[in-house]
Amino acid sequence: MKKRIVIRAFTLRRDVAAAAVLGKLLERMDCEVLIASARNFRRILKLWKPHAVLINTVTEVETCIELAPKALCVQWPGEGSEALRTSTAWYFNQHPALYEHTDLILHWGRFNAAHFEKMFPGESHEKLVHCGNPRLDLIKFNPDLVGLNSNSNSIGIVGRFNSINHHDGRPTLFSLRRMANIESVINQIQGFAAVMNVIRHLIENTNYHISIRPHPGEAPQSYIKYVKTIEPSRIQIDESLDFGAWAARQKFIAAPSSTSFLETYLQRIPFVNLDRITNSEDFIKSIQPYTVLAMKIGETPETFEHLYEFMQGDIELPGPDPEIDDHLDAAHSWFTKESAIKKNAEAIIKGIKEKSPKVGLGIPKFILEAIDDISFRRGMRKNELHENFDYKAGHHPIPAYYDDIVDNIMKGRLSTTYTDRPTPALAQPQSPNE
Repeated sequence: MKKRIVIRAFTLRRDVAAAAVLGKLLERMDCEVLIASARNFRRILKLWKPHAVLINTVTEVETCIELAPKALCVQWPGEGSEALRTSTAWYFNQHPALYEHTDLILHWGRFNAAHFEKMFPGESHEKLVHCGNPRLDLIKFNPDLVGLNSNSNSIGIVGRFNSINHHDGRPTLFSLRRMANIESVINQIQGFAAVMNVIRHLIENTNYHISIRPHPGEAPQSYIKYVKTIEPSRIQIDESLDFGAWAARQKFIAAPSSTSFLETYLQRIPFVNLDRITNSEDFIKSIQPYTVLAMKIGETPETFEHLYEFMQGDIELPGPDPEIDDHLDAAHSWFTKESAIKKNAEAIIKGIKEKSPKVGLGIPKFILEAIDDISFRRGMRKNELHENFDYKAGHHPIPAYYDDIVDNIMKGRLSTTYTDRPTPALAQPQSPNE
């Protein structure tokens, strides 16, 4: 009997791409896989009776205890380089029953492992399996991305405005219910205004096309309605699943600081950081300390005049940086020829074999998919923006080239994007306690 595995891909445009590749790899290992969203996760656990459940939102361990108590419970992190007080280890320390129920934690690297060593001193940490950042496999094992930006006429704009442009259409008023969100809202308003200035300058003074990549928590429809109309023939809104593949097609990228800078750095795509223009550097560092490393890999203009001069001049490719390479090594385990997703799959298969969960028979997969067809249509009738966040098989197409990525992972066929570490390690190791 094939082992049934559920992968809860919490965020459509952040989690589904890696989940789809992992699912395809597990299927080649004789497993049956369903990629779930917040819409159908509980129903799948209750009716399908999976042998293993992968969650990237740690609070969902409670759901596993309730609806799939015998299944292998696997924490598959959506992020792997958080500061200690926002980390999975910190949360588990505050909720020891959830940590006890979790069977495997497929962490990204020794940076994250250090959090667990601090929060659970003296333990053997057998739950921890060092795998790496699975999202980076989508560029490490995709040679077709190499060189795409060399003849590109497209400028990429990355959105980070989910507090003022919610994926489900909630107004900014929703964010302002809490005083703690005020600074974030103000920061995003300033950031969006800066992005609009960049777009207008590009339209009026260059021949570039513009591709806008909304944040996974944003509604792309707002950009289509209010931004694309500035110049419909030259502005495109990207809703694809794979950030790295989108980035590879841009001549350069302009954005506020975010974790997405790693894909641009690894592919040597010029990057323009907008934080100094919007005076948001200190705020960004306070909420996500390592995203400000993005300021080291390209232009960091302090004025729009400086920014415009850069966009009209020669654009240099970013060079290697030892601090960023340290971060990639410690937090993302990039500098290895092994696949993070393959390590994920092998750990899951091993975990199922060792636990041998007695879960019983579940409803066939095709029936669950038919039920979800109805559920998705109901969700869309209630809110046409439902599709922005919750994955639906068939509605959100999985690119055919993901099969090629799986082939490359299985054969160890690396893209030339991957290189051994080009810079020496710094003397001071990263502190995981920031």
